[in-house]
Amino acid sequence: MTALPGLHEEMRRLAEVGDVTGLLRYARPVHASDLSDVLAQLDNDTQLRLVQALPPALVSEALAEMEHGEHPEALLAQLRPEQAADIVEELEDDDAVDLIAELPPATAQRILAAVADRADLERLLAYDEETAGGRMTTALVAVPAGMTIGEALGAVRQQAEEVEDLFQVYCVEDDGRLTGVLPLQKLVVVGPDRARR
Repeated sequence: MTALPGLHEEMRRLAEVGDVTGLLRYARPVHASDLSDVLAQLDNDTQLRLVQALPPALVSEALAEMEHGEHPEALLAQLRPEQAADIVEELEDDDAVDLIAELPPATAQRILAAVADRADLERLLAYDEETAGGRMTTALVAVPAGMTIGEALGAVRQQAEEVEDLFQVYCVEDDGRLTGVLPLQKLVVVGPDRARR
């Protein structure tokens, strides 16, 4: 969804005068790409002030939407490692890795050192960006094999907030071994008392 005509100009004006509260009124309800478009139009100092002032969840989505040539990683690099880590922690693993991989190694390490749960990111960073491993994400929904459909739906609901794109559910044994993949659509349309097959 594209913002209404004039919205980007108003958001940019508010950013330039430092009215973060006013900007938030516009930025929260629109798509993150609208905020990323506004960020891309600002000078570096204004970008940095804005990224430092806005909530990490909002900033993370906007940085993930920025074009490669707009260098969102450069904004991340200018932040204190703790603040950059807060933003990275809000991102899906694959988006976080895309940003971090563009940083100089020393900067990437400073930011990663401040990320609370960085093991998955470090594992994904070990893969070349153009390989299957470099395109992976660790964000998935898994349920124990043998649950009823109703129990599985309950487990999916608990995990769904952590996964951006949810299309399938992985069925696993107690030891984590994959036993099957179930399309979300099939899970939703089957009766709740039926055992998963």
